[in-house]
Amino acid sequence: MNPLLVLGSILCLVSLSYARDIKMGVFLPFTGGRPGGPRMASAILIARDKVNSDPYWLQGHNLTFVLKDSKCEARASLATLVDYYTIENPKVDVFIGPGCSVGCVPGAYIAAHWNIPMVSWGCAATVLSDKTQYPYFVRTAGTYTGLGYLLRAILENYKWDRMAIMSSTEIFFSEAANTAKVTLERDGKYSVPFFGSFAPGTTDLFKLKSMVRSMATKARGK
Repeated sequence: MNPLLVLGSILCLVSLSYARDIKMGVFLPFTGGRPGGPRMASAILIARDKVNSDPYWLQGHNLTFVLKDSKCEARASLATLVDYYTIENPKVDVFIGPGCSVGCVPGAYIAAHWNIPMVSWGCAATVLSDKTQYPYFVRTAGTYTGLGYLLRAILENYKWDRMAIMSSTEIFFSEAANTAKVTLERDGKYSVPFFGSFAPGTTDLFKLKSMVRSMATKARGK
């Protein structure tokens, strides 16, 4: 008998003997300020089926998942993350999400403490690029560090000299807005006559409309 064939058979049996479920802990916002979960959940099923149907990917292991509502909020995201590690039996092997920086920024610290990878499709906060702080975090979306240069290009193209900015107080949006403002005003060529922020979920419609009217008046000039 071919010794290489025997060796290959043994390795195959060893691999299969250790085959197990690899569990993903998925975060999706089904409720809250940005309930995109119902439109995104099918992607998890498609990914799982694609991986499990291809013998190359997991070499006999099986991909499974649990899914909970992150609400795109820090409290719900952290509660889910802790539950995935402490209540789930067996605990999850990887965190998929959350998608909002308010959950990723603190959550990625905990993921690193537990040595569990966190893979997000969002969470564009610039600080998450620091691999010394977030060694177990990766994302499929980029940051918005170049937003200010994009806005300058728009102003230059249309021969405008000012732009109003209104953003959420959430860390990612406020960070992106502040960076864009600094970039726009760095050389005095462009100005930001209105720079406002609002707290999602708590700022009422009357206040938002008032801010938009003020923003439009100041940005349009004479």
